[in-house]
Amino acid sequence: MQAPRIDRLHLASLTAPAGHPSAGAAIEVFAYLVRHGDLTLLVDTGMGDDSGFLDKLYAAKRTGLATALKAVGVNIEDIDAVVNSHLHFDHCGGNRLFPDAPIYMQAREREAARALHYTVENWVAPEGVTIREVDGDHQIAPGLTLLFTPGHTPGHQSLLVETPNGSLMVGAQVAYTAAEFEAGGDVAEAHEGMGETYRASIERLKSLAPRCVFFSHDRREWPG
Repeated sequence: MQAPRIDRLHLASLTAPAGHPSAGAAIEVFAYLVRHGDLTLLVDTGMGDDSGFLDKLYAAKRTGLATALKAVGVNIEDIDAVVNSHLHFDHCGGNRLFPDAPIYMQAREREAARALHYTVENWVAPEGVTIREVDGDHQIAPGLTLLFTPGHTPGHQSLLVETPNGSLMVGAQVAYTAAEFEAGGDVAEAHEGMGETYRASIERLKSLAPRCVFFSHDRREWPG
């Protein structure tokens, strides 16, 4: 049996537009392929390819999900399950590519995503996909557990990956960068009114003593 493995997939390079808190800054978008036992799981699906408006607004340079997966030896149809860390547009845009794999999201996140301008609604649960809403922590399979880590959004979740050499975590956007995670969080990255919750989620992950944490918008890992 193959040892647990996590591969980082670079799916897009964006530029924060005027009016964005980080206007002009580069935004890298990563997904993560997790191979654990007999299960091949994808965390996040990047930005959709059918919004000219968002492509132009963010000066998007995208790598197709199929192309990114093939670079690590996996095809779209090899994915057994998908996790959306949260439902902002750059994390759920490829959900439609997985009609044969359940897509896990927090029920509170799906409810939040119904708000106007929260996301691209038809990217979240397109026709033909299977959505599995969970409420809080949830074990997908032995050694693979979703951890409820709200703060950046009301229903953000991270993935705990247990290995013989200690646990790994796809923290996703529990923090924007590894440096911010180390510092305990920046409330400017939190959903409105959730600053303390954001910090608490970071502390929760640290308390589990992971060997390594991976992030959605930073190729650096924690600890560095």
